[in-house]
Amino acid sequence: MKKNLNILTLSSIMISLDIIFSKILTITIPGVIKLDLQILIAMISGYILGPLYAVISLIISDILGGFINSGSLGFFFGFTISSAFRGLIGGLFLYKKNINTVNSFCAIFFAYILSDIILNTFWLSILSSVPFTPLLISRLIPRFIFFIIILSIYYPIITMISKNKEYFYKKM
Repeated sequence: MKKNLNILTLSSIMISLDIIFSKILTITIPGVIKLDLQILIAMISGYILGPLYAVISLIISDILGGFINSGSLGFFFGFTISSAFRGLIGGLFLYKKNINTVNSFCAIFFAYILSDIILNTFWLSILSSVPFTPLLISRLIPRFIFFIIILSIYYPIITMISKNKEYFYKKM
């Protein structure tokens, strides 16, 4: 019972943080790109909660966040799939593992490339009726620059959290 309560509490915190970072604290360059820090929360959720609970938390977060602020596109379930995919990758690469440069980089790299660049571009091409390849090419440079920014923020945060990992795992 206590384990379930701890998982529920940590999931609720991750849901709240995800909504804040993906729906409220965003920078949108009209017609170009939306920049948010949701991938950081997805990786932290995967690390702390594991793949299954991270996926569930991120799906709930995306649905609730869609009611709060869905941006100019409205709610689209494809972005929910992308969000859940980030948590799955974060959980598979990081859950109950020692954080080091290699697995941290691989987790963020695969999650970012597969969900933010490929899947989100695919969803945007469906929503905007713009062919996938030109849209992908136009998004590559801004996304690469943002990837570098994400990495510089992500590694110190996940390292700090990993120093206290026993706290999370004893509670679960």
